[in-house]
Amino acid sequence: AEQAKSNIEAQLQRRADLIPNLVETVKGFAAQESEVLTGVAEARAGLVGALQKTGGADAGELANANDRLTTALGRLN
Repeated sequence: AEQAKSNIEAQLQRRADLIPNLVETVKGFAAQESEVLTGVAEARAGLVGALQKTGGADAGELANANDRLTTALGRLN
């Protein structure tokens, strides 16, 4: 019984020791997601700004804004 208890405690300790690694992994993904979402929001704002530009945006400006949005959206995958 003591050996079984010792084995369980060892497994629980290993499990607890892995938590910091898990937390760091999640933090890394959260930072990346934040960058991606910020990029999408900025690209969208650029496209909306080009579309709402007084006097209208030229075709090149609209194409560039659309390309930036397409690239930013591609990073979501």
